[in-house]
Amino acid sequence: PEVMEALAKANKDHARSYGADEITARTTKLFREVFDADVDVYFVFNGTGANVLSISSATQSYNSVLCADISHFYNDESSAPETFTGCRFFPLKTNDDGKLEPDVVKERLIRKGDVHYAQTKILSITQSTEYGTVYTPTEIKSLAYTAKSYGLYMHVDGSRFFNAAAGLKTSLKAISTEADVDILSLGGTKAGMMFGEAVVVFNN
Repeated sequence: PEVMEALAKANKDHARSYGADEITARTTKLFREVFDADVDVYFVFNGTGANVLSISSATQSYNSVLCADISHFYNDESSAPETFTGCRFFPLKTNDDGKLEPDVVKERLIRKGDVHYAQTKILSITQSTEYGTVYTPTEIKSLAYTAKSYGLYMHVDGSRFFNAAAGLKTSLKAISTEADVDILSLGGTKAGMMFGEAVVVFNN
């Protein structure tokens, strides 16, 4: 009932379109406070849309994306990520906890500069993983360091990001801003929203 009441209230008066309204401005300000960073925030309808926008914003059609072999957007978003981004997705073997490790990532970073090979531009992890495990801040930072050492962006598919923070008993910024994440697909529906996700871009 409280959600429906809030929606009705939000739709009562005139509001500017295309994200220029007061509610969007207030929400974006809250994001910047929570993440303690000058983030840009883009609101989308669902998780697939968030991942597609995240990846396509940082790649060209000749790029590739490294992700976990069990990752949701590789196995369960049909062909949407590859179709809409034009990128090739390379699944990497995870450990027993369903996590990627830096050494596995490094082994796949091959043929840099080869025009006949899809050039890797993004490393993506899922937080929490499909196994229900979570990357610690140290683990994320280590993967981010590896990614950036090779000129890659660090993306987090955070459909269960709030759950991960709760499980780790830490703040959202500890597993994003402070862990050198570049782009975050932040899930809202799995946190109880009726619909809606956000793409958070960190301006580090």
